[in-house]
Amino acid sequence: MADEPLELEDSEIVLNPIPDYINKDRKERESFLSQVGNFSTEERELFNLLCDNWEHEIGYAKFVTKINKKHPIDEKFLDSLMKKLRSSSCGILLTKFVRGERGVDKIILTNVDSHFFYYYFINNEFQKNLEEVSNDFIDESNFEKYDINTSSFTPLELPINQLNKGFIRREQNRNSVFQIKLEGYKAFYVTSESLQDLLKISIRKIKYYFKSDNFIAFIAKILNSSISKVRTIIANFDISTWKTFSFEILKNKKLINSKFKNMSSSFFKAVSILYHYSNSELKQKDKELEDEKKLKATLKEISEKVRANEFKPLTQESFNSLFEVYDKSAPEIKAKFYELYVDNKTKTGLTEVVFVGQYYIHQDNLYKVFLDQVALATAELNEYYIGEFRKCLLSNSSDASLLEGYPFEASISDKLQSDYPIIYDLFNRKGILAESIIHFSKKRSHSQGKMHNLLAMYFIEGSSELKSFSRIFNLDVTNLFEKAYDILPIVKRFFIIIFGQYNKYVERFTGHKKSKKGSNKKGRTKSSSYSSYSNSNDYSNINDYSPRSKTKEKDTKSSYKQKKVYNKEQIDDAWNNLGSELTKKRELKVLFFLYLLS
Repeated sequence: MADEPLELEDSEIVLNPIPDYINKDRKERESFLSQVGNFSTEERELFNLLCDNWEHEIGYAKFVTKINKKHPIDEKFLDSLMKKLRSSSCGILLTKFVRGERGVDKIILTNVDSHFFYYYFINNEFQKNLEEVSNDFIDESNFEKYDINTSSFTPLELPINQLNKGFIRREQNRNSVFQIKLEGYKAFYVTSESLQDLLKISIRKIKYYFKSDNFIAFIAKILNSSISKVRTIIANFDISTWKTFSFEILKNKKLINSKFKNMSSSFFKAVSILYHYSNSELKQKDKELEDEKKLKATLKEISEKVRANEFKPLTQESFNSLFEVYDKSAPEIKAKFYELYVDNKTKTGLTEVVFVGQYYIHQDNLYKVFLDQVALATAELNEYYIGEFRKCLLSNSSDASLLEGYPFEASISDKLQSDYPIIYDLFNRKGILAESIIHFSKKRSHSQGKMHNLLAMYFIEGSSELKSFSRIFNLDVTNLFEKAYDILPIVKRFFIIIFGQYNKYVERFTGHKKSKKGSNKKGRTKSSSYSSYSNSNDYSNINDYSPRSKTKEKDTKSSYKQKKVYNKEQIDDAWNNLGSELTKKRELKVLFFLYLLS
């Protein structure tokens, strides 16, 4: 594929700071003109008008139209004024090629010997080169042609072997003026802006000579090639091919000059420019490939460090510390890592590093971290809600907004958001949760059935919707209430039974009445709230992957206890048992008083 020498976006930049004389009064301007040249009355008047209407770049047509409305001017005086200012290195008319002819476009006023005067002058001359292939590159002769003094002109030296696309792009808006030296030729000048045109002009000059069939045939002969191949090389700019092609032409320069006596030096300058550009560009590409290879290795190394934290998700601070060893290049490396590994818009499925719940987790660890967090949350949420029920029972009250129906789900959601941000974020980004399970299953070569079973632990069968939080975390309200009741002081439990409050509490907390029918001798029936879901096998997979699983197993297995129903016989037994424990107490009224105090 052909490489375009330059395809850069043009950008509007403000040039040319305001000259010192612009803000002077007419008398001081007159004094300035007297110092730099000999000007007529008409020219002096026009100069003052230009100063009064100064812009960084004054539109020629706009200025003439505006002035002519007040009092007509003779444009020949404007032309002569600008020629004298050009000779004094403080003003220039910029021209533009429109519809087959060149015309005046803008008026530039600068300080004497200003850097911007030379910048504009060289740019203007380069535009002429784009139209006339026979014109040579811009050198000292261009200044001499217009009697421009260059004693104060100080361009930057640009070694030709540094010329490549990267350099041109970096210099695009710097308004620099360069001097380029080629062995055997006079130095020539180019600006940051005209660098973009340098290669185009060089290619056009070369193609101009290769229009001659005799010239093509001669070059093909000395290169031991075919005419058709030479034509193909000229038609397509491929830097690898042009490097070799231009090198061979330069090597045979004397032979070519001996055959074609009228060969312009600008042809060999153009060939030399393209040779050095192609050579520099190829070296730059090799360097970029090597740098890219090193960068990829570095990014992979960082990714492996994230993976190494299997059950320890990285905070933002810990993540940032991974890049500290790379010193000054850290911002660039971090930005590239984020682009390719964390926020890759082109990647389907999980990115290699997932940012979730304000933590960075490697995709291989995401589901394992999630399982670990779920195991922890299951135990802690059970403990938390048992504690909440116990508080309600001890205070003889219930918080219905917390413990009934949907608000219970909302309460769990609030707890997840505040205490388990990774779980909360994954539940809100269900696609990532599902992808993490799929990725986990594929890494372990699980069967489709096993993968579906893992998904079914959190998702409703045949749906992308999550199961309720209470089901995912085994939070059966009835069981939580019973556990809370079991850990109450014996006196408190006794009076809850004696005063018939047990069933009232059950109904208040769960929203279901306790039926006494079918009560067995032990007074307990199975809870029906989760009978369709209560299957400890659903969580058997956690035991394989979560370091917290063993400590959570008891809570998981005991989360579906039977409901309690106390009949008259049991109440009598409770009285008898309590009586034996309270033989040292004087009266039952003391107990009642204690109950009231509780």
